[in-house]
Formats: sequence, structure tokens, C-alpha cells
Amino acid sequence: MYETPEAVLTHTLKLNFTIQAKRDVVWRGLTSDLDLWFPKDALAGPEGSRIRIDLKPGGKMVEEWPDGGGLVWGEVTTIQPDTMLQMTGELFPDWGGPAFSFRTYKLSDDNGSCRLEFEECSIGSLNESTLKSLEEGWVYLYGEQLKQWCEKQHETL
Repeated sequence: MYETPEAVLTHTLKLNFTIQAKRDVVWRGLTSDLDLWFPKDALAGPEGSRIRIDLKPGGKMVEEWPDGGGLVWGEVTTIQPDTMLQMTGELFPDWGGPAFSFRTYKLSDDNGSCRLEFEECSIGSLNESTLKSLEEGWVYLYGEQLKQWCEKQHETL
């Protein structure tokens, strides 16, 4: 039995964060030191789960679970070290989809700080509740958790 599909929407979310840290610190937090700042309550897996990025085109951002399971958060499509990272990702119906997303992270110097420009373009079956949840999640991850970690790293330099 087929269900009538919901309308397909496109949506673009743009967020900008100023982080009081050098660009290389923010890049490191965004790409290689995820386990040092990524909040455990943002992971889908059980206690002991970890997140990492295989930082190369075609590499995956994955959540690895201690029981051997896991979750793919996205696939790396473009890397410009210390400057830009682009990824694609899927949002399954269990998570508010189905939808497909294109995420861009751009870093630039900003008067001794680093500016992180995050853009997520999504297409799929998205409702207002899902869009609000996604925005809140990205703000929590990058505007709060990553920012705090990077600024602490900067203070210890």
C-alpha cells in the first residue's frame, strides 16, 4: 500500500557564528577533534558512542557505536583546508524526513576571531517542526558547543 507523499520542499538555513579563536583551532574542532567537544546528548547511539570524520572527498562523518552499530551523518564532498568543508547528508523519515541536505561550513578571519558561516540547503518532505529542530540542533552544536571548546583552546595558547 502506498501513502500519498507530502509536498516536497526546499529550504535554506544560514547561520553565522563569531568564535574568539584562530581559524586553525576552529578547523581542527570542526574536522579532527570532534570527540573533544561534541556533546554526548547530540549523539543517537548508546553510551560510549563517538563521532569522527574521514577528512577526504568521499569520506564519511560517522557516529560509531560501541556495539559495532553506527550512523552516517554525512559524506564529505569538498575540502579546502582551514577554509571550507562541504558535506551531503540524508534525513530518514524516523528523523523528520525523508530529505537530502547539502551543508557548507566556511571559515574566515574576523578581527582576530574566526567567523563560521554555516549553510544547509535541504530538499524533501520537511515540516516546520523538523526545520525548527534542525536549526536548534545546529545552533547548539556550532554556536554553543564548538564555540565554547574553541574559545577554551584559544585561552590556553
